[in-house]
Amino acid sequence: MAAARAFGVLIGFSRRDPYVASGDVVTVVANAPFYESAMHLEDSGGEWYVSSVVTPTIDVTSPAADADAGPTVHVRLLALDALQYLATVQVNDSTFTPGTQLKKSTSHYDGPTTAIGPDSEVGIYAGVIPFARRKDQWGYVLVLTVTPDGAVWAARTVRIAD
Repeated sequence: MAAARAFGVLIGFSRRDPYVASGDVVTVVANAPFYESAMHLEDSGGEWYVSSVVTPTIDVTSPAADADAGPTVHVRLLALDALQYLATVQVNDSTFTPGTQLKKSTSHYDGPTTAIGPDSEVGIYAGVIPFARRKDQWGYVLVLTVTPDGAVWAARTVRIAD
């Protein structure tokens, strides 16, 4: 639980957001009841760390999981419309790249909305993150739903490699 709370505060969840543990998954609910993020934890030599984060309100379509990252990372997602999204890259030395605000596409999404939430408008968002590659580097793209006042309501990660 401590690892999930520390990670949540690091990426911008409120300290008052409720966390619920179920085995090695800790769920944080921000701005209940619609924004839930599940943090998957792994034990490595007695130390717990967050290995991935998922949410039903963000569906990252690019990059693909375990994709090779080039000098730029193209991020594309389907997500609840009328919100702001930020993407950044965290690398194996635990540093974050400067993030990029994802821009909403002018084209509309006409597919099923069950993965994003019932009766919700879905927007297509995209952006490019500059990525200074190093040999044998790994990390993940972190996508955040960010309110105008900077609060994080949901997060999703996608693991990448070089």
